[in-house]
Amino acid sequence: MRAEMERTLEAGQWDAADEKVLDLLRVVSADDEIRGWQRRVADGREAGWRRERRISELRTAILSALQAGQWASAEQNITDLLSLVPGDSRRCSGDPRPSRSA
Repeated sequence: MRAEMERTLEAGQWDAADEKVLDLLRVVSADDEIRGWQRRVADGREAGWRRERRISELRTAILSALQAGQWASAEQNITDLLSLVPGDSRRCSGDPRPSRSA
């Protein structure tokens, strides 16, 4: 059970880990190890939310910088975004670059 829980936590499968903890708590009382797993699930979810919020903020900042002609700022934000989401090719809606269709 411990090895399976560790694999689930390491993979960031927070819902599955949470379900395993709940299943375990149905048959045994909470101990320090189980509370530790619960904390790791909560911390992992929080980190995921913060990361997604930062990605959204960067995408918005990139679009704003491009629209304002602030190329250095846009470039820095793109670099920051790519450090969080390597290879991200998603374009912001309202991308000010001209379309290549002619």
